[in-house]
Amino acid sequence: MTWVELLAQSAWRGSIVLAAAFAAAAGLRRASAAVRHFVWTAALAAIVVLRGGPVRGAEVELAGGEGGAGAGGGGEPACGTD
Repeated sequence: MTWVELLAQSAWRGSIVLAAAFAAAAGLRRASAAVRHFVWTAALAAIVVLRGGPVRGAEVELAGGEGGAGAGGGGEPACGTD
């Protein structure tokens, strides 16, 4: 997937989420400000979560890698002890 496709998908998904949040906030105009703020906060959180959708399955290499120092890596100890 190219960066242009990723940007287009993110923009499309984000606009749908924000349109739904706008409709919800408009419907809740008599509700307390805390409820309306929660709606917008949840919408922004959903945009962040949906952004990660297309890149699922990407491999992440840990800092130590295989055989390096770290949890069970078997490499040199992190401190200077013998």
